[in-house]
Amino acid sequence: MVLYTRDEKVDMLLIYGECRKNAVAARNLYADRYPDRQCPARDYFNLLENQFRREHNNDSEEKFIIAEETEINVLALVEADKTVSLRQIASELNISHKSVTRILHKHKYKCFKYHLHQHLYEDDAGQFENAIIYSVFHLRIKS
Repeated sequence: MVLYTRDEKVDMLLIYGECRKNAVAARNLYADRYPDRQCPARDYFNLLENQFRREHNNDSEEKFIIAEETEINVLALVEADKTVSLRQIASELNISHKSVTRILHKHKYKCFKYHLHQHLYEDDAGQFENAIIYSVFHLRIKS
């Protein structure tokens, strides 16, 4: 498969639009206008358009604007209770779950759910010491 540069792809899309999405006419016009370039197959014009439409848009107009007061409220709730769920915050502040996630991501908070997987008891300390001694011993043997 031929790899086209960004400029070549833009030229293809412009010509495809100029030919009112007629791929055969677009291919012929592209070949006439750019004889020094590799001419794409007619199916490539439609593929390129679909690919462009699916790409994520980073335009600043499409970014979500969240009020500063809302951000402060979200951060205050998280600081008050580190175990609060994002959905609970969203429900309490009447905003979307995604907005809560965006605010926390913007302020570099890592979202996680706290789970206790095991309990430590007083006699566990000896087991940890034995495990450390065992690990150090095997590391010295391998070195």
